[in-house]
Amino acid sequence: MAEGKAESSGEGKAKEGTGKGILIALSALIVILAVLLGYEYYSYSSIVELKESKILDKDKTVNLPAGANMEISYNTPYAGYIKINFTSSGGVYFWVGNSQYVSYNNGYYSRYPPPGDTATSGSFTVPVFPGTTKIYIRNPGILVGVTVTYTLEYVY
Repeated sequence: MAEGKAESSGEGKAKEGTGKGILIALSALIVILAVLLGYEYYSYSSIVELKESKILDKDKTVNLPAGANMEISYNTPYAGYIKINFTSSGGVYFWVGNSQYVSYNNGYYSRYPPPGDTATSGSFTVPVFPGTTKIYIRNPGILVGVTVTYTLEYVY
């Protein structure tokens, strides 16, 4: 009987060791998941709190002949805003829009400067929606072309 008890005791220790191994593996898995989920939470949290930003164009120069315009599109996967800083050799105006919201004014919803005005330099901020953001630059001059230099930052 003493031998039987020893085997039984050895089996118990083996089972106890296996149980401890499973418990350690489960604990390690929980820690790994917590770290990964914490990182995901931080990523999404920083987006929700508009802490992420990306320069979409820096000191980009475009030439617009008299009466001409151009449209530039950018992928903006999250809601946020864009900041545009520009200088121009003549008066221009900007429209900002989104390709998914075309029911109003071809999708354009914000103009700088206000209608009736043009500007040779400026800085403005406009909210953007997820999708494709469109920037429209117009030279309303009828005789002279302009050179526009701009920087566009996307904050999300």
